[in-house]
Amino acid sequence: MNKKYSISAFFPCYNDKGTISGLIEDMAEELKKITADFEVIVIDDESTDGSRDLLRKLQKNTIF
Repeated sequence: MNKKYSISAFFPCYNDKGTISGLIEDMAEELKKITADFEVIVIDDESTDGSRDLLRKLQKNTIF
């Protein structure tokens, strides 16, 4: 019997503009190995380094 898994991964983000995109991409690659039904959630804790703008771009341009 094959089980279908659904996975949510989440990360806090506070001034992580330089590292958050790599973390999201790495997590998505690992989740793809387990299931096609996954989501990556990032919670921006009022970053001041442009992280929120980067996350918005990634959200629009990233297809997992």
